[in-house]
Amino acid sequence: MQGIEKEINGLLAYLDGLIEKKNRLQAAILLAYDEEKLFILEKQVEKISKEVNEVRERLQKMMVILEKQAENITNKVIIVHDKPKNLSPTTFANPKKTTSGPKKVFVSLSKEDHSFLEELKLHLAPFIRTNKITLFDYGDILPGEDLDAKRSHELASADLILMLISANYTANDYVWKIEVPKAMELHESGIAIVIPILISHCIWDNMPFSLLNTLPGKDLFVSDFKNKNAAWLEVVKGVNRVIEDFNSTK
Repeated sequence: MQGIEKEINGLLAYLDGLIEKKNRLQAAILLAYDEEKLFILEKQVEKISKEVNEVRERLQKMMVILEKQAENITNKVIIVHDKPKNLSPTTFANPKKTTSGPKKVFVSLSKEDHSFLEELKLHLAPFIRTNKITLFDYGDILPGEDLDAKRSHELASADLILMLISANYTANDYVWKIEVPKAMELHESGIAIVIPILISHCIWDNMPFSLLNTLPGKDLFVSDFKNKNAAWLEVVKGVNRVIEDFNSTK
């Protein structure tokens, strides 16, 4: 079984490298200064995307083989011992899909849009109160604590990543260089789910997250609604649907 595990680890590392390269190319597309360069970059992204899918298919097949081997070993142990003790649970399942309890939600935003975060928190309060989700609160960061390190840790451990999309967001260097690539990596790896929330008008349709379904609706921005509560209601309904779907796959 060690040979298969070694191959899986190698494929996972290779997949990480492919996703990182793809994210860099997608970022370069936004800065492409002529059509020829844009065409070349898009072709490279297309090629890497195909390779990413092939590696994922290979990983899925390897994981099936590994799980079957682990099951066979467990069955042999059960046959030998009438009452096996301290059998460790399988380590091959995705903990995000099997761990009960509230889902961890991380909100990626620019500091200029903090007022939108407060509005979102208000509408997510029923989910927090009923222990359906936990929400990373920037107000919980202690004096002297490293904000970037804390954000990075919370992002990496999130089940759900909500992006508050605005001109402030797309112009923020930290968000663009750190949080967006990491979030998309987690999303593409199936570790977390990214949901872009369009809060105010900006150029976003060529961003790495532009192919994902958005809230409060297709090409709708929170700022478009005369009644903001109606906009946030659509947002939290969408978030709730994702959480319910997440829980149904456990």
